[in-house]
This record gives sequence, structure tokens and C-alpha cells, in this order.
Amino acid sequence: MKKWKYALMAAATALVIPAFASRAEMPPIGMRSPLVEYKTYHALAEATDSRPLFLPKGTLLAGQCHLTDYIAIGGKLSDIRYRMDDGSTLSVRTARLVGEEAGKNISGVYTGRWESRMIGATEVMTAKTMDGSLAAFWTEGEYAFSVVGSKMSDDVFDALLSDVFVDMSEHFYGEAANPLARKTF
Repeated sequence: MKKWKYALMAAATALVIPAFASRAEMPPIGMRSPLVEYKTYHALAEATDSRPLFLPKGTLLAGQCHLTDYIAIGGKLSDIRYRMDDGSTLSVRTARLVGEEAGKNISGVYTGRWESRMIGATEVMTAKTMDGSLAAFWTEGEYAFSVVGSKMSDDVFDALLSDVFVDMSEHFYGEAANPLARKTF
């Protein structure tokens, strides 16, 4: 008798499960996360169709700075993150500009008082947030950039910003990087 009950339960289950399975195939409710992590710089560059700005090995903080993440945000913005031995963190963002997006703040920082300053030939907007984080954003050529430092001294952040990031962006993304783009009248 027990075998008959098990066979009946199995047959009933076989009839009921497909009805529930068809409901399970419905698309999930909500939005997918716009953050996608990559394992290499080249994979991030390909995913965002850009050349992300980064902190080169052997520059300021050599040996004290460790790359932690390569992240694409919305498929267009790259975010390369670092952690220093002293516990401070750094986020370097790059986005290729489309249309009239020049001057776009891609830092993700919406608090603090933004001030304009010249670093080299580039106008850079800088701010200090309520939690003490330091932020900067600027554009060069067809790219927008931002750098955000958390738990970092003003001196270290300023040195990284002027001696590394803005300098690299002027040389590798601006007119200097593309001599054919210069106007010759």
C-alpha cells in the first residue's frame, strides 16, 4: 500500500510543479545593480569604452597603495579603487563625455562646498565633505575625471591630484596627447 501512495504523490507533484515553474520564469522585480566588477584594467576599459585614469605603480605612495577594485558603473563610468596601508582610500573615476556633458561632476559627492582652482592648465573643482573626505573633478579632452580620498591628509590628496592625476590627464587625454587636434592658424 505504501508504494501506491508514493506513486500517487509523485504523479501529483509532476503535474503541479510545472505550473509553479512557469511563474518562476517571470523577470525579477526591481533594477539590476549598475555596478559591475572586473578583474583587470583592460576588461574595465573594454566594458566602459574608455581609457580609465589610474594610479601608476612607482608614483607617490609606491608600496603603500593597493588596488582593490575595478568597477564599471552603468557601463559608462569606470571607478578604480585603492586602499593605503594607513587605512585611507582613494577612488579614481573616468567617463567619456558625450554631447554637452562638459564639466560634469562624476565624483558621486554631493555635499561640501566646491571651489575652483587651477592645477597646471586645468580648472579643477575641489571640495571637502562633512565627513572629511576630499574630492575633485575636472575635464580634459573628451573625458571627465574625479578623485575622492577618504581618511587622507590634505597634503597627500593635493600631491596625488596635482603631481599625478591632473598631470597625467593633461598629457594623455588632452590636446598634448593628440597633436593633430591642435589648431594651427
